[in-house]
Amino acid sequence: MDKRAIITKIIISLCVIFSCFYYVYAQFLTEDYKKTEIKPKPGLPVHIARNIRAELINEVEGAVKITFSVDPDAKNDFLIGRTTKVPSSAEVALQAATVKIVLAGADPVAIDTNLPPGQYYYVILARDKIIEKDISLYPDVNYTSAPIVIKKKIPEVVQKRLPEQITLLYARVVNKTQVLLTWKGVQQHNIVYNIYRAAEPLNSPERIKNAKLIGQVQADNESFIDRTITQSGKYFYAVTVRDIEGNEDVQLIPDQSYTASPVLVIIRRDVFVTNIMADVDEGTLKITWSKPDIDVKSFVVYRHTQPIVDAQTLAMATKVAAVESNKLEFVDKKPIPGTHYFAVLAILEDGSIDTTLKPDSNYTTSPVVIGAPIRLKLIEASLHNGLVKISWSYTGSSGSRYFKLFRSPTAPTTPQDINDAFLVDVVNVTANEYTDSDIPAGSYYYTLVPESYDIDPEFKIIKGINCTAEPVRVTRQAAEKITPVLPEPKKEQFKKQEVEPEKEEPGEEVKKEKPQQKLLSTPNVNKIIAATFYKGKYELCMDALTAFVQNASNPEEVAKANLFIGRSYIELKQYKVALKYLMKSDVAKYYPKEARFWRDFALSRVR
Repeated sequence: MDKRAIITKIIISLCVIFSCFYYVYAQFLTEDYKKTEIKPKPGLPVHIARNIRAELINEVEGAVKITFSVDPDAKNDFLIGRTTKVPSSAEVALQAATVKIVLAGADPVAIDTNLPPGQYYYVILARDKIIEKDISLYPDVNYTSAPIVIKKKIPEVVQKRLPEQITLLYARVVNKTQVLLTWKGVQQHNIVYNIYRAAEPLNSPERIKNAKLIGQVQADNESFIDRTITQSGKYFYAVTVRDIEGNEDVQLIPDQSYTASPVLVIIRRDVFVTNIMADVDEGTLKITWSKPDIDVKSFVVYRHTQPIVDAQTLAMATKVAAVESNKLEFVDKKPIPGTHYFAVLAILEDGSIDTTLKPDSNYTTSPVVIGAPIRLKLIEASLHNGLVKISWSYTGSSGSRYFKLFRSPTAPTTPQDINDAFLVDVVNVTANEYTDSDIPAGSYYYTLVPESYDIDPEFKIIKGINCTAEPVRVTRQAAEKITPVLPEPKKEQFKKQEVEPEKEEPGEEVKKEKPQQKLLSTPNVNKIIAATFYKGKYELCMDALTAFVQNASNPEEVAKANLFIGRSYIELKQYKVALKYLMKSDVAKYYPKEARFWRDFALSRVR
């Protein structure tokens, strides 16, 4: 019996030892399985955190537990960050608030406490990669894509029970200056929704109390339109619930009962540049202005030879520069010579631009003269084979390049004398010469004056400067023998003279005027225009030029005739008919600048 008892004890001992061994082995397998389960995903860099988890801690108000795993080969310190937006971009991830720094090899866990009501996301990044700004983000790997929502704990006050809060508040701009609010209401009767507006997020009871109550909505409505905005700006909204006893919960939740992001409302009348000024000092042009009442994206500077008073002149103006929103001036150290007007318009943050123009606010009404004004230095006239060649020289570069050439039997001394003289043609002063033909026999003086000579109080007639010092004698016999078409050498001479102003005046405007300078040698059409159009006889001008076009063979002369037929219709206020002539291809070819100007002028007056 003793022997059997001993054997039994031995067997029992062996069973106990085997059970202990099996338990230890099972624990080893379990740990190995866990390690296999959290094995890093293939293809991810070593410095990327894995298996991020965030969960609320029961019975602890405003506390969240964050866990994750790391690659066994990782030697990085990791930063756990918290944000109220999904950290799916590097910009949002880098702005996250730091919850904890987990050193290399430390337990990958953190507790985030004392969180106010709201929704939160977490992101885990290697500290050295943050310094290098080498950010790689993977949803539900190293950042959470689902929010942790911490609700406000309602105080257990028996005598005052706060009503429920609305959710899913959304605000957007409608009708340009109004804001539409929508939300999901509460299932209660005898309540009203209070709508608040402010220039800052309404994220505290104090801000709610200081905000403007802009409306109240009954319980059966879940939307409201704010029509009371009178100034441009960024606005935040909140919607609270007030019950019949006057209870109102003002501890709100972002993007649920108050908007965390603003809506931008732009009142167009507030987006004007003001106090524009343009001045030239020692050859440098400087334009300054004052900014509008709201933030803008940038400014655009325009230049034109006339005041930029409306959309038509703005369309014809030249865009000079784009200026950043933090600058309120433009400086041009090499301005183009001439007489200029300027306008500055603001480009809004949404990319739109308001083209409303206000004098001396966002456009200048006084011209800026860059360079010395054009002045004649010398004028001479001589007879060649029955034709009179008038040549001149000038100084300066600003002001109109178009001058009137008059012919008179006596030397003029007053503007009235010029008015009584015969208008030969309107010439471009940069051509430096003109040839007059079909001249009746007699002695003549030639006077070259600006188009606005009759309103210039400083205008004077000086022999040898703007009036020929000696008369030119023309015989009828010589004029009858000579055809009014210039010989070939003369044409070459004109072409040569056209090149010289281009070197002296390198502006783009001179190049565009070349076709007209070539036409200065078309005496027949010039004679008709001088005798009719410049005398105010517009109907006679149209009849004479129409007959001329039917028999003319020179395409340049035909183009000039069509141009002045169109201009005659403009003077008679028949703008639609004028467009038929101004939009002809030959006019655009030989007179591109004049065709564009008068076409736009007529278009702006067609109703």
